[in-house]
Order: sequence, then structure tokens, then C-alpha cells
Amino acid sequence: MALNNNDNRATFVNISNGQLYTKEKDKERQYFTDIDGTITKVEFKDEEYQGQNFEVAKITLVDKDDRYILQMRTDSGYFRGFCNSLKSSPNPTEKINIAPSSKEKDGKPQTTCFVKQYGRALKHAHTLNNMGDLPQVTKVTFKGKDQWDGTEQIAYWKKWLSSINWDHEIVAGATTIQEKAAAQNTVDSFVDAADDLPF
Repeated sequence: MALNNNDNRATFVNISNGQLYTKEKDKERQYFTDIDGTITKVEFKDEEYQGQNFEVAKITLVDKDDRYILQMRTDSGYFRGFCNSLKSSPNPTEKINIAPSSKEKDGKPQTTCFVKQYGRALKHAHTLNNMGDLPQVTKVTFKGKDQWDGTEQIAYWKKWLSSINWDHEIVAGATTIQEKAAAQNTVDSFVDAADDLPF
């Protein structure tokens, strides 16, 4: 008889101010510049924090024996940058490196994620001068303020990510209790303001 351990715990990774971080219960945040791994699953979940509702992309990455769940709001520049870069990959199911970035412009944060593969940075598949089939964002006025509505772009990226066959799960399964506990400890990251810039 052999002993086996199928406790496939995942480390939850969040983004704040252009940095990745993890946080275990009763411990300080640990910050990182980037993460390596092979995507094995992408899920979308509705979350709520202090009366604010938002949608989160949960991207499972596996690197050798390590399993991570990278979480980012779908209405953020991090999500748009991640998707736009990954789409130019010849094979998005192979190992990648993801590095978030946040810089200020006109007093507002400009956020994105840079993606590298095979040691090279992936360029955006869609640009302002070459939008292709990516829907335009629209400017709307809400409570007297102009804001960018990227609802159609979010739907486009979700559909694209869902069309990829991520079934090469390297570490199978998930420990629901641990995922829920980790989510409670890291939900504070989602209150970071999503940027309102169009691209």
C-alpha cells in the first residue's frame, strides 16, 4: 500500500498597485513582481465586498508542483492587458510569465499586465489603430461624470478565454474549503479601484 496526498492546495495571488501579492491568514502580505506558469483553467466569479459587486477572473497557473490562482477584476486594465497580450501568443496553453504594472497619468492609475512567452514580451493583438474585431469602448455619463463603458470588450475577452481548451490540467481538482478560506483572506484586493481608461 502507498500513501497518496491529493490535497491540491492553491496559493491565491492578487494584484494591488502594479504588484502581485499573497496573504496567508494572520500574516503580512508578500509582494512579487511577476509569476510563471502554465494556465490550466480560467473561471469567472461574481464577488461582493462592502456592498460593491464586481466580477473576477480566476486564472489557475501550474508551475511544477506549485499551483496558483491569479485573481483580477474583469473591469480592470490588468485583465484587458493580460488578454490582449495573451491573444498574440502562438500557443496560450504553454508556459507564460505575467507581470502587472501600474503607472499614474493625469492623476489616474494606468494598469496593465505584460505577458512574456519563450523569453519575449508578447505584443497586443489589438491596438487603437488596429482594433480588428475587438469592440470599441463607449463613453457614458453617470452622475454627471464621463466614464468608459467596456462591457462589450469584457464579454469579448471572456468569450475568447472560454474558447481555449485548457484541459491539460497538471494538478487536478481543487480544495473547496481552502479556496473559500483563502478568498476570504484576499478579498480586500478587489476594492482596489478599477481604472476607467478605454484601452
